[in-house]
Order: sequence, then structure tokens, then C-alpha cells
Amino acid sequence: SSLSITKINQRTAILLEQSQRQAEQMKVQEEEMRQNFEELQQIQEDSSRRSAEMAGILSAIDTSSLVVEVNISGKIISVNKSFLELLNIDEAALTDKDFQEFIQVEEEEFNSFWQHLMNGESVQRNESFKLNDKQYWFSVVYAPIIDDSGNILYILSISTDLSDSKKLEFELKEQEMKLRKNIE
Repeated sequence: SSLSITKINQRTAILLEQSQRQAEQMKVQEEEMRQNFEELQQIQEDSSRRSAEMAGILSAIDTSSLVVEVNISGKIISVNKSFLELLNIDEAALTDKDFQEFIQVEEEEFNSFWQHLMNGESVQRNESFKLNDKQYWFSVVYAPIIDDSGNILYILSISTDLSDSKKLEFELKEQEMKLRKNIE
């Protein structure tokens, strides 16, 4: 009987020791989980803050600039309100149209320009086009929007209207030519 009590005590001591080790391991795991949870919360807060910042930036760009989105096939997928108001047309008049129709360049130049975009490079250009018998001039930045895997999702075109400046430039050149003629 005392032998069995000794065996029970030994077994109890072993089980108690195992239980204490498991409790310590659980404590360590619990602390790691707590730290991971805090890190995750911080990442989520940072992500939310960055999302809010990006939304603000995009809103500012959309409000202050002329924005067009073009798919990788070259079709216009969206046009912002500012651009539509400037051109005095509705979005349906531009959506699904071939983007190349609105850029007045030779085929070879367009292909080179488009290849740069498809290689993930941003391109800045000054362009003009005529719509409804009215000439427009723009300073444009084309930027490929790329996903996490490096695939181009679409091309974002952000433009500034230079039409008034160009018209003044042409008028000044015309007046200069008239003055030169009068002097001669």
C-alpha cells in the first residue's frame, strides 16, 4: 500500500510538472497572441489612416484635375465630372470609345507611347484634340495603375486644361506678326 502511494505520488508529481510546463507554454503563447493582436490592430489602424489619406488625395485630384481611366485594350472606361463639364458632353459619349481617337499623333508615335505605358512607365505629354469644332489643349500625365502582382489594371490620365493659355499664346503671336508687318 505504501508502494502504491509512492507510485501515485510520483505520478502526481510528474503530472503536476507536466501541467506546470504546459501552463508556462500557454502563458508564452498567450503573450505572443496578445502581441500579434496588438500588431494587427496597429496595422489595421495604419491601413485605415492610409485609406482615408488616399481617399482625400483621390478626391482632390478628381476635383482639381481632368481624369480619364483607360483599360489596357485602349478603351475609355470612365471620365470624371470636371472633364465632362469642360467638354460639355455626357460620359456615354466617351465611354467605350477607343482612346487613340482623342490623341492627335501618328500611329507609330502612339504605339511607342502606348508601349511605354504597357511597360509600367508613366508618360507626361502636352496634347490637343478637336471636339465639336472646338480645339482643346492639355498637359497630361498617363500613369499605369499596377496591382500587387505587377499586372497593369488600367491607365490613369490626369490632365490640366491649357486651352485658355494656348489661345492667348496664339493671339499674342498673331498680334506680334501684325505689329511686325506694320513696322516693316
